[in-house]
Amino acid sequence: MSLTLLDALFASIVLSGVVLCWLGVDAYRSWDEPGLRTFVLTVLTLGVGALLSGLVGFVAVAGGRTLQWQLPLLAAFFLASVSWALFAFQYTGQWAKPSPAAVTGLTVPALLGLGAYTTGYVTQVWGMNPATLGVPTALLNIGYGVGYLWVTALIVVGAFLLLRTTYVYGHLSILQGGVLSLAAVAPALTGVVGPSLGGLAGTPGLVGAFAGGIGLSALCFVAAVRYYDTFEATPAVGSIGREAVSREIDDLVVVTDHRQRTIEANEAVGETLGVETAAMLGEPVESLLGVDIETLQRREAVELHTTDGHRTFDAKVSKLTDQHDRWLGYLVSLRDVTDRQIRQQRLEVLNRVLRHNLRNKLTVVKGSTKAIEEQAEGTAAHTERILTATDDLIGISERAKAIEKYVDDGETMQTEVNVYETVTEVLDNARELHPDVTVTADVPESLVLDINEGLLYHVLDNAVQNGVKHNDSEDPRVEVTVTTHEDTDHSVRVAITDNGPGIPEHELDVIRSGRETDLEHGSGLGLWVLSWGTRQLRGTLSFERHDDGSTVRIELPHTPLPTDHHTRESVPAATDGDGRPRRG
Repeated sequence: MSLTLLDALFASIVLSGVVLCWLGVDAYRSWDEPGLRTFVLTVLTLGVGALLSGLVGFVAVAGGRTLQWQLPLLAAFFLASVSWALFAFQYTGQWAKPSPAAVTGLTVPALLGLGAYTTGYVTQVWGMNPATLGVPTALLNIGYGVGYLWVTALIVVGAFLLLRTTYVYGHLSILQGGVLSLAAVAPALTGVVGPSLGGLAGTPGLVGAFAGGIGLSALCFVAAVRYYDTFEATPAVGSIGREAVSREIDDLVVVTDHRQRTIEANEAVGETLGVETAAMLGEPVESLLGVDIETLQRREAVELHTTDGHRTFDAKVSKLTDQHDRWLGYLVSLRDVTDRQIRQQRLEVLNRVLRHNLRNKLTVVKGSTKAIEEQAEGTAAHTERILTATDDLIGISERAKAIEKYVDDGETMQTEVNVYETVTEVLDNARELHPDVTVTADVPESLVLDINEGLLYHVLDNAVQNGVKHNDSEDPRVEVTVTTHEDTDHSVRVAITDNGPGIPEHELDVIRSGRETDLEHGSGLGLWVLSWGTRQLRGTLSFERHDDGSTVRIELPHTPLPTDHHTRESVPAATDGDGRPRRG
């Protein structure tokens, strides 16, 4: 029996089917990468469809019938389009684990189109009228048309994802994406070219179109896997990894376009700043962070208002470019360095205290001791200086211990604290140490905060002691006022006002700058304890100087409001009505 052109064409279809089936089995055995199973399902479906179409073609031609052979390959094309789209989603990392409902949603339109084509095809082969089955021919045509458009759309979407991904990732070749895409598009083109060739060249033209389409598809699939190593370096790792990094890291990460509009932000941005990041997309980055790109580039650190109060962030801004070095926008990374900054400040200050203050005090002790040795009489003044210097050293040691205990454990020792009672203890201590100073308070009696009680006490005590110890006015006074405000995040405001000379400007400059140097430093630990403690309490600290004294202002977070407010008039501490904030 001589080999006809149709026999050769059907043989090539069978050969393509064998190659595709071999590729599917070999790939399944060789790799276990994202998208592998849906890829194997795609090539096996096309391979089995090609095998059946080729074998049926031999039988059909031998029997004088030439229509039946198309159905298996068309059915394979409809079904493989779904697995192809799933492969593209998984391989590129866009949709790693589609749900069963999603897979069903992708498959149903393809099955409906295939069912409509099969029904029309069977009735045509057997000479039946579709109407006898209760299905109008027009409805079958619409069903097939919609189904064909659907599977074509799936193939185009998958091809687009592959082309875009291989274009973006430098370790992948754009040719790899092109070859893979052509492998899926080739069978789809058969449905367009086949009828035209069939009309021009009859059955050989139609069969040739199918043979060429499936043959090109098999060749491209093999080239993509074996030559371009499709499963040796999958882009899904980059896509999934990028999402995981963005999700897991604590740093705030924001992506903007070249106009500084927010394009993407990780979860940490929303959680830290207390905003809905989705609502901020497309808005200027300044609306999200409170600062623009130029400010972030200019400063080493910026202060942002967060759900935990004002925090300091180390800002890094990088330009985003594509592989052609075209400027696309900015990548902004913000790392919370508040605790690190506080630790650095403590080290600098403690170093200065040990190097400067302790040295000076010990010099006094040494000099006075020598004086005692040199003169047997009149040593009282020197002894007093020794005792005073020793007390100062002990005070410095106690303050250092307070820093270690309360500042480091500021957030881990929170309890419900009655602010009225804490202020009472602070003022009692001030009156005991300085009975000649009038200390008064205006505090809500039932104000309760969830806060570190020891740290709050030390912060308030340092503020009050600052106003008491350095007050050289004829009638020294210190007043503590506590108010609450519902309309702000830091809704508890504490003001400690004195009528003394105020805090020296150079000491305030040290606190504001956050750094001590040999030429510019404070005189002690008090203001630093006040600064560190306030920040650890998630509050803010500010200083005001005025003609008749100065005011230290502390703002702290607060949710519940007091139900009662108690105010007493200023009364000198030495009298019976000593002006203390009384309970009840």
